[in-house]
Parts: sequence; structure tokens; C-alpha cells
Amino acid sequence: MAAPKNSFEMFLLALQLEGYSYRLSNRKEKLEDIDIVAWDEGKKNIFAFAVKKTIVKKNKGRKRVWGWVEIKDRYGKDGWLYKKCTFVVYERKNDFLLVHKKDFKRWIETENVARWDLPFVKDSWSAGNRLYRRDGTAEVIFHVKLSDITKNCKHYIWKKPV
Repeated sequence: MAAPKNSFEMFLLALQLEGYSYRLSNRKEKLEDIDIVAWDEGKKNIFAFAVKKTIVKKNKGRKRVWGWVEIKDRYGKDGWLYKKCTFVVYERKNDFLLVHKKDFKRWIETENVARWDLPFVKDSWSAGNRLYRRDGTAEVIFHVKLSDITKNCKHYIWKKPV
């Protein structure tokens, strides 16, 4: 097998190393923002994964990794937070963070993580726990620190393949 070229391919390799078989999502699953469907031996446990983007912000010499969250899509309909995946996957420097999506959604809603009480920010860089909308769309997105996710949500950490 050739070396993985990007984070998506690296996650596929990590899935295999963790003992899962997988297939890429079909058209119907893509509408639910599912990227990968994976299962264990005997198909006793089947999971749907959505691989999401992260950004690194540097502040006072410290780097923090943030993950994007979509509440409403560009058309104003439910975003991927309300779709059917089992796990949301964020890439970090040395590993992948697999967040249980139902618990993630519960935390965001019950703790006002997205800060609906404040006005939308004008640029994506300022969208840390603040709502942002790209021009010409009806989307509602924000980003949240991955370290906050690990403190507040059910998750797994899978080391990146070397």
C-alpha cells in the first residue's frame, strides 16, 4: 500500500489498523454528510464517520486546534450536526479525534457552546464559539476547541499510522 497522501487517506489506514473494514459513502449517505461506513468483524457494529476540517490558531505562543461545526447548511437547512453520522472525525498533529456525534450535539445545545446570544461575527477567524455566515449563504457555522470537546464529549483517540 502506498503512503497516505492526505488526512482522509490516513484516516482510512487508521480504520484498517484498528481492525475495521470500510467502504466510502454512497449518494444517499453523502446527503447525510457521511463520508465513510465502517464495521468490525462479523458486522456486529457498523459506524458512519464524517471527517471534518480543523484549523490551528496561535495566540500568545500557544497553538490550539479548532474544529468546524455546521448548524445550518448553505441553504439554511439542518447542517451536519443534525445528520445521521455516528462519529465526527477531526485530525490533530499525531492522531484523530473521533467524537460521538449525539453527545457532541447534546453538549453544544445544552451548554450554549455556539453562543446564539451574541451577534454573528464578520470573519471566519473570529468564529471561535461564535456564529459565522459566509456571504450569500444561509449557513450557520462556528469552530470549537478540540480540547474542549475532549473534556465534555464522549470520544476516542486513534494514533495516526506511521
